[in-house]
Amino acid sequence: MERRFARQLRHDAAVAISQLRRRPGFAVVATLTLALGVAVTTAVFAVVDTVILRTLPFMESERLMLVRRAQTGGKTPVETSYPEYRDVRDGASTFSGVAAVPSTMQPAVRTDGGAKEPVAAVGASGNLFDVLGARPLFGRTLTPDDDRRGAEPVIVLGYGMWERQFGGQQSVLGQRIELNDTRYTVVGVMPRGFEYPRGSEAWIALAPAIDSLVDNPRIAFLNIVGRVRAGVSIEAARQDAERVLARSVAPST
Repeated sequence: MERRFARQLRHDAAVAISQLRRRPGFAVVATLTLALGVAVTTAVFAVVDTVILRTLPFMESERLMLVRRAQTGGKTPVETSYPEYRDVRDGASTFSGVAAVPSTMQPAVRTDGGAKEPVAAVGASGNLFDVLGARPLFGRTLTPDDDRRGAEPVIVLGYGMWERQFGGQQSVLGQRIELNDTRYTVVGVMPRGFEYPRGSEAWIALAPAIDSLVDNPRIAFLNIVGRVRAGVSIEAARQDAERVLARSVAPST
């Protein structure tokens, strides 16, 4: 059974990669991870990490937590699929908000103009900035309306990229820039010091860039970021996330 399932996973991954190569915007989002370790077990544990987020300058960061999966008996956290993220977002009531970002980034390349300058861009769910409690320096951040199939591509710039490539001019709002041959409209700039995930300097909406993976439970590549409701303990939130993940759409044997 496991051998047949592993073959199916490899086939799914090959199809997904083939589709995504035809969507240049995906190169700014993530490296795919086969979900073999997750899929061959039915028992699920929610692994919670509050230390990383507490070191970052976010609003009430002590209420932020990373939620990831782990195999039975396993200690190493593994990524979740987009359908699993969606289940936690919609089904875990102990969180006031749940967002997602890929666990890894690939550098994008700015392809408009003469120079092909690398950009550390990342895909993010449309509610990421609200969950983190992060506000733009000017303009706006991503919204859930940006993070849907067919939405107009938009981008939020980090402070460093804004200064380096646009001379720190507020007239950047509304300008269109091209990353990996996909054109994005600049809608906002983040203040100096905002950087999540670490090393990122621009953000695009996740779902439009991974259209073929939105409903695919076999490809795991996301980290979930949750903001725990006031008055709820971290342990209660962990148990809630574990309950949802255990019932989620991840394939089982």
